[in-house]
Amino acid sequence: EFAAALAPAREAAASAGGVGTESWIAAQQQISRLDAARARTVDALAELESLAIDRSGVAVELDDYEAVLAAAEEVRALVQAQQADLDAITARISAP
Repeated sequence: EFAAALAPAREAAASAGGVGTESWIAAQQQISRLDAARARTVDALAELESLAIDRSGVAVELDDYEAVLAAAEEVRALVQAQQADLDAITARISAP
């Protein structure tokens, strides 16, 4: 979802006029869509971290626990990359 929303947000930000113009508002809307998509990734990370915590206190296969930790680390990197993209796009339309 984030990947699909990324290009339209970049394009809208690149063509945005000054603060308050219609093109700026359109860019803000695209950024909001992008942020909503990123929130789903953040939610997935929270679920994985919760699962890891739950499994850390019970007897589970080590491979299973390590797989959850690896998945959480992968999603954490994805969240950070998405945030960097979002920050870069938002900075393009911010008032000086």
